[in-house]
Amino acid sequence: MIKVTDAAIKELKAMMDRGRETCIDEFKEIAYGADESDIALRLVTTPEGHLAIIMDVYREGDTVIEDNGTKILLIEAEILNSVDGMLVDCADTPSGPHLQMSNTSQQK
Repeated sequence: MIKVTDAAIKELKAMMDRGRETCIDEFKEIAYGADESDIALRLVTTPEGHLAIIMDVYREGDTVIEDNGTKILLIEAEILNSVDGMLVDCADTPSGPHLQMSNTSQQK
């Protein structure tokens, strides 16, 4: 199971808010009028094999990380095994908050 710290949840929510401010109307049009409560951030793999976060719409079968009933992070079944045991955290850096992932199963 993937774990998300409170600090990471806070940063993910801030990312969602910034996304809503800048592109939610355009995104909702692309998402065919999806309910705003189904729009969240999605953890995806890039063609290079790296993890990235994009704004997307909830799909049946997604694992959902929620905060107070609000969808925050969506993870599709296809990558769930590859992120099993991962910890998503947020570190304060000179350039601002930075999300980072670590594999907690390798830290034992």
